[in-house]
Amino acid sequence: MIVLPRLFACLLLFVLVALSGCQQEPEIKTIPDPAPEQTKSQQEQGIEIQLQKDVYNGIPDRMRVILNNKSDREYTYGEFYQLERKIKEKWHIVVYSDAVFYENPSFKNYGSSFLPGETVTQSYSPKKLGLDIPPGEYRLVKTFLHESPSYQVTVAVPFRVE
Repeated sequence: MIVLPRLFACLLLFVLVALSGCQQEPEIKTIPDPAPEQTKSQQEQGIEIQLQKDVYNGIPDRMRVILNNKSDREYTYGEFYQLERKIKEKWHIVVYSDAVFYENPSFKNYGSSFLPGETVTQSYSPKKLGLDIPPGEYRLVKTFLHESPSYQVTVAVPFRVE
């Protein structure tokens, strides 16, 4: 009779070990509907965005983003970046938790001037923002605001996490 509980315990242990090996990649929360603008350029109206690297092994600690204003106009911008993930050939907006904005009060889309001819380097840190990014294709989206006349310029740069 003691054999049956031991057999059951061994079977249970085997099942648990097998299931632990089948864990899925971490998921990142996205808006279910695709982003409204599926095509975004790295350069628009003289504003350009680049990444120092476009392939990352695992979740990037810090990404260096290079912004160039090759136009003759002044824009405003901030530290905020929209992150999008490609799912079934469509870009989907990644959802930031409310805590991201509370813990990073400068993570907003205004506050700095972007002068004509200026080049700026910013850092974007998915880890600092609490994002658990699984392997896949992503893009960083940046919006610049022009005051008079009022309009915005949006650029995006793709990257991959392996």
